[in-house]
Amino acid sequence: MPRSRPPLTRDEILSTALAIVDAQGLEGLSMRKLAAALGVKVMSLYNHVRDRDDLLHGMVDRVLASITQPAENLAWPATLEYFAQSLYGALIVHPALVTEIEQAEPLSGRVLMGMERVLLALKAAGLSPREQVSAFRGLVAVVLGFVLAHTRGLTVSRADAQATWERWDSQQFTGSERPYLIELAPYFQDTRADDDFAFVLQAYLDALRARVHLNDASAKQVDGAVEPARPEV
Repeated sequence: MPRSRPPLTRDEILSTALAIVDAQGLEGLSMRKLAAALGVKVMSLYNHVRDRDDLLHGMVDRVLASITQPAENLAWPATLEYFAQSLYGALIVHPALVTEIEQAEPLSGRVLMGMERVLLALKAAGLSPREQVSAFRGLVAVVLGFVLAHTRGLTVSRADAQATWERWDSQQFTGSERPYLIELAPYFQDTRADDDFAFVLQAYLDALRARVHLNDASAKQVDGAVEPARPEV
């Protein structure tokens, strides 16, 4: 008599679906293929996920919920840097989900807590509410853009993407036409893709520091402004 299968769970479904997407991309995921990988009938999946959209949102939320939270006592630049590095680290191994992350609504309290921590850091920096929203969205866009650039959305592995940069060598160019490319070729080989992300992230933080300084200077000018004399009646 064959042994019965352990009860199917939503967590098991999301884990298996994520493994399929990591290996084959979103186009490789179907409810039929997922059911076959789990050894169940397709209809069994719908006891735990409403449809394919619910499945995708669940995977996105699972990946985002794995991001570690920055400590509460960090200064605002360190909080943003920690968040960006954590988000990059979580997504670089699941690049096929990047396009879904832009559209998905956060579901778990842990994800919302992370957003809250970052937005509070931007508030502590002295940015206005509109600036806080733009700064948060901009930081996420920087991370997502680098994940796509470094993996091409799963069409190549992270290692292959790095190797592409390293193939910039002086033998591709002629000295008379592209002397500066020849000069920089060793740096393309020695500079890691992760170094590019770290550089641009620091540039983003420097830009925010400059904006905060500008806001502070403007506020001081307003506070120190001399009230114009009122005309005599």
